[in-house]
Amino acid sequence: MTKRILIAGAGPVGLTAALEFNRRGHAVRIIDKGTGPSDESRALAINPRTLDILAPSGATERLLAAGRKLRAANLSFSPGHRVRFDLTALPHRFNFMLGLPQSRTERILIDLLAERGLAVEWKTPLETIERIDAPVAATIAGEGLSDGWDLLVGADGAHSTVRRNLGIGFPGHQLEREWGLADVRVGMPYPFDELLVMSREGRLLAMIPVEDDIVRFISDQRDVLGLIPDEFVQKDILWQSAFAINERRAEPLSKGDVFLIGDAAHIHSPAGGRGMNLGIEDAGWLAWLFDQGETGRYQALRLPVIDGVLDLTSRITAFASPRSPLVRIARNTLVPLLARFPPARNFMLKRVAGLESPDPPWL
Repeated sequence: MTKRILIAGAGPVGLTAALEFNRRGHAVRIIDKGTGPSDESRALAINPRTLDILAPSGATERLLAAGRKLRAANLSFSPGHRVRFDLTALPHRFNFMLGLPQSRTERILIDLLAERGLAVEWKTPLETIERIDAPVAATIAGEGLSDGWDLLVGADGAHSTVRRNLGIGFPGHQLEREWGLADVRVGMPYPFDELLVMSREGRLLAMIPVEDDIVRFISDQRDVLGLIPDEFVQKDILWQSAFAINERRAEPLSKGDVFLIGDAAHIHSPAGGRGMNLGIEDAGWLAWLFDQGETGRYQALRLPVIDGVLDLTSRITAFASPRSPLVRIARNTLVPLLARFPPARNFMLKRVAGLESPDPPWL
């Protein structure tokens, strides 16, 4: 039986929710307060679990055609020593991370929705929620009351209007240190299908290939450009920004027939590349549970996974960018030692790939 689904937020998580509900035969409306899709690259890494979830809608095939397969991650915390994690060792059909700017991911998902007769309604913010139990009712800017929804999905980001309307808190904290990032056109001194994380002058520097000769540099200091090694010949700075890391999680994840997914439900460090991917998992699970008539299980199924990712990314961040010289020495010693043991390598590979969480039962 066709149900009516209202989705607030048209980032990659909200767009995934629209695809997942639509392909199950439901009538979807997706609105967003923005003027159009983002032009910024923001999230870059699409993990194997996300590729699994997006495959039935046809999105994965297009993402693979547009993106760059990243086949290894290299860690170098002391001069002359590098530990290589081979992603192709993953026992999975997608044994790589896919590098693709978020802006291009969004446009692929928007095009797929358009082919199904669905268009994002931009400049259309949700203002208030008038009834949380189906039929859900909400007021939408420019049109007033919108009623008769079987489900309202809040995919409207860290400053979620949906979450605020539900009266759900967003407890957590902001890390003291400000981080910097830059997308730079460079000459590459190493394979363009591998990630590199290294220590520079006591600071963390991560390098992620974006496309062609463009690399994203991320550091735990604002001036990321000052840390770029000389062997990377800087040609053009395409985008530069600074950000603070917040670690927060909403609870509960729903009230009545209104549910939170993605950044509206949880935010954390970008370490491990799980942010957008975790939100896409939320979208897939919610659509499946709704189809099964079991949305009451959403929180019980998702909270352990979300909490696990928040804990993992927090630990990675603290370990990768320690303030204490003693902790840095311990890190530089332990990483090469642990990498020699297959169980330790597999542990980290599975978590980066998003494969430590339960397998989606609909795949």
